[in-house]
Amino acid sequence: MELLIDTNILYYLSGVSLVGGIDIKKLEQELSNYELLISKWSLIEIITNNDISEQQRKIILKYIASKRIKVIPIIGISIFDFMPLNLADIIYSPYKNKIINSILEGKKKCETEFMACYIKSVICIFSIALYYQLEEKGEKDKGYFMFLTQSFILSNNDFIISKTREFIDNFYLKNDESFKSEIDGFIYTLLYANTVTFMGIKQGYLHDLFPDIEIVLSESGDEELSDVIFPSNIIDPLIDKLGGKDIMNIAKKMGVTNIRKAMSDYDAVVGTHMSKGINKFNLAIIEKMLSEGMKITKNDIIDSLLLEYYPQFQLFTFDDRFQKIIKVFDEQYFNFITNLESKCK
Repeated sequence: MELLIDTNILYYLSGVSLVGGIDIKKLEQELSNYELLISKWSLIEIITNNDISEQQRKIILKYIASKRIKVIPIIGISIFDFMPLNLADIIYSPYKNKIINSILEGKKKCETEFMACYIKSVICIFSIALYYQLEEKGEKDKGYFMFLTQSFILSNNDFIISKTREFIDNFYLKNDESFKSEIDGFIYTLLYANTVTFMGIKQGYLHDLFPDIEIVLSESGDEELSDVIFPSNIIDPLIDKLGGKDIMNIAKKMGVTNIRKAMSDYDAVVGTHMSKGINKFNLAIIEKMLSEGMKITKNDIIDSLLLEYYPQFQLFTFDDRFQKIIKVFDEQYFNFITNLESKCK
């Protein structure tokens, strides 16, 4: 049986890092029963990780080579096609730094696209849930609502991507997860702006759903927001002051049933255009955000991309957060991971 291991397990096996509560000998013994696979994303992580030394990088590469671990490619992303599967070709190249910078730039681009997709997915699900809530009050034109949402996302797409890239760039500068609150503030602001596009119902719902946002708008000198594309003098103070805003409070006002129907609709339509595993992971994070207030982290991006081949390859990871998200959409897949982990203790 083929088993896809995440990057951290590769670190443990090669001896570069340790994990509490795991017996490395038992881990090696259990994994000897499988044909081990790693994603090309793991190679990208290894080559761009500033938390490991050059010597540790070489140790990991030698381990991959000695164990003949198979590397599976990345689907549909040509930006990394040039990258050799043997990273030693990069490490010993006289153009190493230039190549690594190119790989890092491609990595940031992919992370930005994923994060932007996550943000736009929240907007879509929110809009569908809003429709179902209004349907209870007699609104019947669902097509009109979806058209407005699509128009909103398309007209603001470049802005969403550029703002998301700022969050990713700031993470690499600060090397912390402080951008999570900024993303929450950004999503909260976009949800408000999208609700404004529902011109016929905005007066009756804006204050109820977003009780704090109009205070911030009034402080910025704008009594009313009429343009769905926010100017920077409004968007920046909103993101700053609404950072960390609990979006699950909006979900509670929408109702659990309406949120579930919205996620089902999204999965049935938009989900068919994405890798099944990545889409399921994305929706699981959104579900936990709306129900538990979970915040997306940068590490979630790479984790999701390891599910590109789901369910073709069984994944193995010790990451508790990753496991909990997987459990949301595939308990059998999750049980295999936890059962194998228990044998390694």
